[in-house]
Amino acid sequence: MKFDFFKEKYFDLLIINNKDISYFRITREKTKIKVLKSEKVNVELFSQGEFYFSNLEPALQIILKKHKLTELGIILNLPNIIFQKINLTTTTSAKEAILNHLKINFPLMIENYSLFYKQDKYRTSPSLSTFNVFLISKKIIDSLLTIIEKYGLIPIFISPSIEIFSQYLLNKTILDFNEEYLIFSLEGNTLSAFLIHNLRLEKTILEEYDSEKVNLELLISRIYNFLKSELTPTTKIIFFMEKKDFPEITQQKMFFPSPTINVFLEGGYFAFINILAERQVIDFSPFKNYTAYFLNRLPSIIVFLSVYLFILSLLISASYFVLQDKFKKETESLASGTKTIAIDQNLQVQLENLKNITSQLDPEIFTKFSSLNNIKNLPGFESLSFSPQNSIFSLKIDNGDKEKIKSQISQDFPQAKLIEENIIENKVLLKYNF
Repeated sequence: MKFDFFKEKYFDLLIINNKDISYFRITREKTKIKVLKSEKVNVELFSQGEFYFSNLEPALQIILKKHKLTELGIILNLPNIIFQKINLTTTTSAKEAILNHLKINFPLMIENYSLFYKQDKYRTSPSLSTFNVFLISKKIIDSLLTIIEKYGLIPIFISPSIEIFSQYLLNKTILDFNEEYLIFSLEGNTLSAFLIHNLRLEKTILEEYDSEKVNLELLISRIYNFLKSELTPTTKIIFFMEKKDFPEITQQKMFFPSPTINVFLEGGYFAFINILAERQVIDFSPFKNYTAYFLNRLPSIIVFLSVYLFILSLLISASYFVLQDKFKKETESLASGTKTIAIDQNLQVQLENLKNITSQLDPEIFTKFSSLNNIKNLPGFESLSFSPQNSIFSLKIDNGDKEKIKSQISQDFPQAKLIEENIIENKVLLKYNF
């Protein structure tokens, strides 16, 4: 189903970073994303592998109490999102097969993680399927939903920054299908690295970055060296950051120095549009996208219908009273204009005269006169002479229709008598006395 209840004018985004939560209300004007509202709450949420749940609700409440959110998307820009490629025998129950595989091969308890999987259709055969699997702590997702639902909200999506970057790169056509890329981005103390080949995500590395403890160039070099064996000389290295010198990187380097937050905002907008167009995005929310959309819209739909029905009832009531008043006035006008008809002497004389005239009329003449129109409509009608004593009419018809016409006349005009029948070439002239 397509989401066509109302034309969307803006979207709300919450970006969960290691050290802050950022809120943006965005809209699109021509080819640019415009920020209508924004708010940033600095709070420590993730550090050294630990998520501080006690800090999450107070930070979110600051934003939720201050701003009225509607169509909400949540971006998780955290380093504890796990990505795996899993090859499995093709089966009808993909989710069950993936869970069974992870229960055996995943080093942590899979029950503690929210899972999203997407089949790689380009690497699927009749007997073997490849799945991109994304995992995050279920406790983070449940905590987010519990807090947000207190304010009557259900997020349209809860997506990792990996998906938001992918939406941006694909919609901005920065990547070419036949190329291989290694992409680095830094936003909110999370350094992300994506290895993409033929527009497919091959590997991702998310690292917590603390500028006071780790040198950024050193961290990037370490990740590059870790992935170097999987790169080719033609692999393009893309940086979403200010230009820096990396002498050990021999491949072509490309720098996009604009703030990475712009990528998040535009990628978040594209994620909304794809969801409204029923295209799949990576989403950790337990709700179906259209269910969340409808539930968020339900209060406004109820208000709209209530106002509509109230206005409609007012219009119907007003129309009823106006018409009733108009009808009453018309009735009174007719009543006042009606005069009692009294039969005076002159009218009585006229009625007596009319009675005398009608008594002298011959009913047979009226019968004949009323039949004249039917005679005129007979096939081949030629002429008619009419007098009080008798009437004569004639028909000229084809010889083959003679018996049919005679039969019709005998049925419709039983008092008519055939007085003459002449054949002229292929025609028959019939005369009747009526």
